[in-house]
Amino acid sequence: MGELTYLPNHKHLNGADHYVLGYAMDNQSIYLHDPAGFPYVPLTLEQFKKAWKADDIPYCKGHFKYWSSPKKTHSLHDNEIYEKTIMYFKKTYQEFENSNLEIIGKDAILHYAQQLRYGPITHEMIDHTTYFLFQLSAKRANDFAFFFKNKATNLSKLKIIQAETLGLCHYLSVNKEWSQLSEKLQTLADIEDRFRSELFKTAI
Repeated sequence: MGELTYLPNHKHLNGADHYVLGYAMDNQSIYLHDPAGFPYVPLTLEQFKKAWKADDIPYCKGHFKYWSSPKKTHSLHDNEIYEKTIMYFKKTYQEFENSNLEIIGKDAILHYAQQLRYGPITHEMIDHTTYFLFQLSAKRANDFAFFFKNKATNLSKLKIIQAETLGLCHYLSVNKEWSQLSEKLQTLADIEDRFRSELFKTAI
């Protein structure tokens, strides 16, 4: 994000990852819709290349590459997309649960709740929760609620509840109400556990 020069505070955003949609391009610039609230912004191709290389992202995977004129190899029907998504969700949960990570899912949320309740609360934690974590998570949960709406009603309802809870978490974070945020995270952990249980009961 530090290389996205149309962002007013880009100089302070080095090391942060992001995504944008390029909708047009000429010999000098690419034109972007940025979901951070910047539609129809231009960026020079050279500057875009710097951003895309992501040299300052420590957890960047693989090698920088780009291509042009991609071609669709096959199309999927809505039912196939839904089935693959359910399979992907289940596989992701199972892979993380079988990994060497100490805490994941509900336990990770509860651990974060304990950190906020008993401290210390660092500047990094404040920045992460206030400017990134909850607003992005709320949007993703809402997107999944819409995706599941006509196929898996219970999953959709849980994602709506999750999105609403995450929105409240964002509000509490911005207002530095850490004790209430800790309590709300315990609610969020319960929602996560319910979603996982419902997911593995979902037939495809």
